[in-house]
Amino acid sequence: FALHSASVRVMPSGRAQGFALALGATFFWSLAGLLIRLIGEATSWHIILYRSLGATAMVGSVLAIAHRDRAAETIRSAGWPAVAAGACSTASSVFFILALGRVTVANATFMGGITPFLAAIGAQAFLGERVRRRAWGAMGLAAIGVTLMLGGGLALGQLSGNLLALCSAVAFAGHALFLRVNRQSDMLPAVLYAGLLGALAGLAALALAGASPHVPFRDLLLGLAMGAVQLGGGLVLYTRASRHLPAAELQLV
Repeated sequence: FALHSASVRVMPSGRAQGFALALGATFFWSLAGLLIRLIGEATSWHIILYRSLGATAMVGSVLAIAHRDRAAETIRSAGWPAVAAGACSTASSVFFILALGRVTVANATFMGGITPFLAAIGAQAFLGERVRRRAWGAMGLAAIGVTLMLGGGLALGQLSGNLLALCSAVAFAGHALFLRVNRQSDMLPAVLYAGLLGALAGLAALALAGASPHVPFRDLLLGLAMGAVQLGGGLVLYTRASRHLPAAELQLV
């Protein structure tokens, strides 16, 4: 089974642009732990709900401004890979937020070290993207680090949090692969789908728990700001970077 069989060649200028965009995305995402620690009463599912709404509003505005009357056509052109990428992004975000409630920020973030390895395997198997030897070496070191960290987590009784963080890494690898499937199109709609699906997941979880969606105004603002800047901004830059970098290198930044 192959999602895309053509091998990928990336021009040097495009590679540099891709790395710059991916670094920008990494910076935005690195703010997650700090911002979550500032929230007072909101639960993980409240954060997921309002962060997703903030991301939806932000990327919806970007699409409307960038494409104007062609926004609907852009969404259609992105096709099913954008829906799949959005679903993977939502799953990754949900697992990561839930993991932060059980393990330290360092543990949850460092578990992402396995993501490039998974993306490389998937890219080579399904997209026909060749992975450089240096990239395999870097991913091997990351995998060793993850193994050592997971062993420490098990000893400290943090198995559930580490597993959630691992699920987040797996889902995010899938996100990168689906973005690359239709890289010739503008894949920003994937961010829109991620926001919508995340909001639905948050609402459903709160409803099942019998919890109110209401939170203190400060927490509400923080959640929306996280979505518009930390999550949405990072996803927009990452989505743009996916047009220039193979999936494995996209995850190594």
